[in-house]
Amino acid sequence: MNHSIAYIVDHASDIDEEILKKHQVYSLPFAINFSDGEYITGESIDRESLFEKMKEEIPTSSVCSMDRFDQILDKLRA
Repeated sequence: MNHSIAYIVDHASDIDEEILKKHQVYSLPFAINFSDGEYITGESIDRESLFEKMKEEIPTSSVCSMDRFDQILDKLRA
């Protein structure tokens, strides 16, 4: 892909998949940490499950790993 500008957001932006594809926006997952472990948005926990778990506990979160960010950048450079 040879674009001058790329939009990269994280899953917290909650942008519909159709809009992401239409506008070539890249969405990065991030970690949600509950007492029973770490979940990756869009991979090991979906939106509905996240909200259900939040009824019992307020999680912490962290940004995506640099490896994941590098994967997106590599894809954009190709």
